[in-house]
Amino acid sequence: MEESRELMKIMLKLLSRTCNHLVEQLRRITLYDRYQKIASFLLHETSYPDPDRGVTRTSIPYTQEELGISLGLNRVTAQEY
Repeated sequence: MEESRELMKIMLKLLSRTCNHLVEQLRRITLYDRYQKIASFLLHETSYPDPDRGVTRTSIPYTQEELGISLGLNRVTAQEY
């Protein structure tokens, strides 16, 4: 019974993080201008470093084109920032 509770806690934390991530994505897509989209994305990515993806607190492994595609912007807009 105790193992099931621990598993439930882990699953709920994961679900909560997923929901928060999706809310942030929707906010970024619908409410932010191009500068806010890029800044929000960079701040979010570097706030949660992930060595497996090459993300640290000071760098991300994405090209300007990949940023543009991820944020629904063209590469030139991503480059301007």
